[in-house]
Amino acid sequence: MPEKKASHPFRNLLDVKYAVAIIMMAILSYFFFDRPVAVFFALHGKKLDALCQFVQVFFKGKYFISMLGLFCIGSFYIDQLKKYRSLFCVILYFLIVGQICLFIFKVIAGRARPDMFLEQGIYGFFPLQVMHSYLSFPSGHTLNIMIVTALLMLVSPKRSYWILGIGLFLSFTRVIYTQHYLSDWFVSAYLSFILIPLGIMFLERFKKYPVSGWILNKIYTLT
Repeated sequence: MPEKKASHPFRNLLDVKYAVAIIMMAILSYFFFDRPVAVFFALHGKKLDALCQFVQVFFKGKYFISMLGLFCIGSFYIDQLKKYRSLFCVILYFLIVGQICLFIFKVIAGRARPDMFLEQGIYGFFPLQVMHSYLSFPSGHTLNIMIVTALLMLVSPKRSYWILGIGLFLSFTRVIYTQHYLSDWFVSAYLSFILIPLGIMFLERFKKYPVSGWILNKIYTLT
């Protein structure tokens, strides 16, 4: 049955043991690794500035989602894009869901960005902040990159290791560029992957509605 198949991708990552492992790694990184890694890349990460700046602009939420939106619209009218319609629409759906979750987590966490530590010695969480300097956790760019990575892995399973490697490297430039801490990065990557089964489960719950059913059908064609 297609529903069973569509619900399967990355669902095992919802197991409590993975969540506990990620939380423990994040705690260890927060106390022992985040600050030394930030200092290291502040001193030695300049060689990748061009790539880091490209990722900074290209995968920024408002630009990346707008671009995907245009591709989605174009796929209804441009013959060359029609075969990618399902992929574009599914990516756009998960990116929007990701941005909603991202904003909630960022404001609740209120984590000071690495530049606050590097320049002023400010480190830690300051909940319910909306200033950019206190929205380090989780990483929006990492979330966007890894959502695309996860979906491309489903579409092209034979190349999944290459796709995963490229996705992790591109998203890690956020750490190299000292825009996020190490723990921000790997927690955000984990959140990106579990958004896939959670997003599918949400659609299945409301599949009686035309839009939800339509998006769910597009996911079925990919998985």
